[in-house]
Amino acid sequence: MRQSLRTRVFRIVNVADFGNASSRRFDIFIIFLILLNVSAALLKSIEPVNAVMGQQLDVVKAVSLTAFVLEYLLRLWTCPEHNLAFYRKPFSGRFRYLLSPLMLIDLIAILPWHLLFSGASDFTLLRLFRLLWLLRTTRNSRVLQILLAVIRRETMTLVATLIVMVVVLVVISSIIYSVEHEVQPDIFASIPHAMWWSMATLTTVGYGDAVPQTTGGKMFGVIVMFVGIGMFAVPTGMLVSAFLQEIKRKDFIATWALVAKVPFFSSLSAIEIAAITDLLRLKTAMPGEVIFRKGTRGDSMYFIVVGAVEIDLEPKSIQCTGGDFFGELAILYKASRSATVTAKTFVELLQLDARDIETLLESNPKLRQRITEEAELRKSRTDHWVELHAGENGKLDG
Repeated sequence: MRQSLRTRVFRIVNVADFGNASSRRFDIFIIFLILLNVSAALLKSIEPVNAVMGQQLDVVKAVSLTAFVLEYLLRLWTCPEHNLAFYRKPFSGRFRYLLSPLMLIDLIAILPWHLLFSGASDFTLLRLFRLLWLLRTTRNSRVLQILLAVIRRETMTLVATLIVMVVVLVVISSIIYSVEHEVQPDIFASIPHAMWWSMATLTTVGYGDAVPQTTGGKMFGVIVMFVGIGMFAVPTGMLVSAFLQEIKRKDFIATWALVAKVPFFSSLSAIEIAAITDLLRLKTAMPGEVIFRKGTRGDSMYFIVVGAVEIDLEPKSIQCTGGDFFGELAILYKASRSATVTAKTFVELLQLDARDIETLLESNPKLRQRITEEAELRKSRTDHWVELHAGENGKLDG
């Protein structure tokens, strides 16, 4: 029972699984607390606001700190459930987990406030540690996690780019020093002094406190501006490209995992599943949410990964659960929706657009046969229910 409880807590506080509503709510709550606490720290630095709301801001600090300490302890307690093997050992694993970057950020952000609560002076420097909680949003934000993954993956490239930038900065500073030193000995007193102008010009900021006076210096300044535009565009483009690749990779892995759960695709090879993941899109629905309504145009079909839906085929209703699919009739027979489909529970779906269905069926004859057979069976049942319902209405009318 204890192991099961620890696993559940781990999946809430550490893992933001797709479809894990509790984990998502926990992430949103923590991010809200972080932003609330940082806002309180900023407001407390404004003396008029602090004079009026100081006590309330201290309450926010105390409540937030309590929540963060509890979260910290829960993460430490549940780390043996981590997917990385070196965190799974009860003692050495927890020690390694304590030394992980995000746990160290948590510790640095929390510890200074214990000094304040223990009676130490309220140093302004300690307030700045509160801003470190902004870094904790990287743990709860998928986008920021992807950005960190991109930076880690492109570290060597970024270091190489930085080295090139430093070399360019030194060369430019040396040239502008030799050109402008005699005319402006105070501003361009040395090559390190000239680096200020070089950096301001390369970044196209141009503060104007250091400006070339000679014709040669001005012409060289124009060249440096163009060099700066190109030099900073390269790492920016590189990071954007890597960011998009990382998003695509994570989406591919998530979709692959969901596709593998659907029994309908169990007979497919890894290559076929990989091809399907490019066609399928992830979709979720909350209990009571209408996925599509009767009479609307059919533009996609759905495969259920987790959860249950209710198909309202007046006067009867059918319930479909994980592994089933629906919505194919309107597409295959080019008709409007014959029923309204509503989520009975929280549902994870794989959505396949109408334009991609033919591509999928052409490349997988077995899938075509199974979907077609199921569609014909469902259509015959639907027509029978409609005729029966119409007959019952006729008798009632008579």
